[in-house]
Amino acid sequence: MAESYTVDVFLDKEAGVFVGTSADIPGLTVEAETRGGLIEALFETVPPLLEDNLGLPQDAEVEVRVRVVEAAFRSPQPAASSLSQPRYVLENVKAPAYA
Repeated sequence: MAESYTVDVFLDKEAGVFVGTSADIPGLTVEAETRGGLIEALFETVPPLLEDNLGLPQDAEVEVRVRVVEAAFRSPQPAASSLSQPRYVLENVKAPAYA
């Protein structure tokens, strides 16, 4: 069974970019103008971080779960109701095998 890691993606309204971070993958913070661009950046960034920061071998099979957090939940001054009832949309993305 493949190791599973989660990346949280949210829209930084002030900067106008999508941001991806992960509590599971040390050192991961990526930005892109679109969600698609962010997914591409994750494909480039995640494998080396898994190898360098977590000691996974290059041929390890992993699953990266991309959790898109509603923008209102991650805004600088969220409404109280959005903190008590966060909504998530789940997208699953398989990280490519190491080259």
